[in-house]
Amino acid sequence: MIPSQARVAPSRAGLLLLVALAASGCSRTAPPPHLARLQVVEGSLSGVAEMGLDAAAVEALARAALAEAGFRFGAGEPAYLARVELTGLRVGPSAGGRGLRVDVRIELELEASGGGEASRREGGAGGEAVAAGGPAAAVRAALAAALGEAARGARLGLSAEQKPAEALLADLESPDVRVRDHAVQALGERREPSAVPGLVRRLQDSDRRVVDRAIGALTQLKDPRSVAPLIELSRQGDPAEALRLIPVVGDIGGPDAEGWLLTLQQAHPDHRVRAAAAAALATLPVPPAPPPTPARPAGAPAR
Repeated sequence: MIPSQARVAPSRAGLLLLVALAASGCSRTAPPPHLARLQVVEGSLSGVAEMGLDAAAVEALARAALAEAGFRFGAGEPAYLARVELTGLRVGPSAGGRGLRVDVRIELELEASGGGEASRREGGAGGEAVAAGGPAAAVRAALAAALGEAARGARLGLSAEQKPAEALLADLESPDVRVRDHAVQALGERREPSAVPGLVRRLQDSDRRVVDRAIGALTQLKDPRSVAPLIELSRQGDPAEALRLIPVVGDIGGPDAEGWLLTLQQAHPDHRVRAAAAAALATLPVPPAPPPTPARPAGAPAR
């Protein structure tokens, strides 16, 4: 007979192995995104070319920023194609008036190399006051900062796509505006109903980009719980805010939306708001009709 301890020991070892494998699986992170190709739009570089920055120099800065953000270059999955375009360059007096200040804006676009996935665009901005290095050094520093901001944003966006809903709901309260922004976007794209309360809170976010993104997410969700907060938001701004929110509220519909739109149509002092409310009322979703009451057989007693 095999002693009882000899029988128990392998079982305990097997249990420990299973626990270790489970822990390994739980801690495994998603593979880093790979870049199969990086393109710099040369036609957008006329301003920085005068500072000695050609496409090869900008590509080197972009590669450094993307690597710092966690991207890898070469074969691997998931793989993306990256495109960098300079969208703004301004060189002017610094705030103190003692030198120049350089401001750069770039756009980074990622597209899945296999197709079938929407492209992702991230903007970045950088500013640098001219110091001992002169204007050329300041342009390079500003461009590097803009590329770094865009690369970090792109990485956060890809990470948000892979997170479960619970993690994204927690990210809605993050002190990092980019984390909040990407969480709002991902939850809206998933049309996650449990996100409505958190998205409503983001209507009061300190960053206008997050507010705009939350409006878009709530538009996608079309949840009646968001109608009253959207109406309240419209009252905090000028007529332009109401004009933007009227079609959003109208698209969601419901009794509260209809009552608000009727009030705007009849009493708002701005003729543009009245016209927009009337247009939204004309296309207000019609609630489904209740099912017909079954006919009572002849001679059956009334209930």
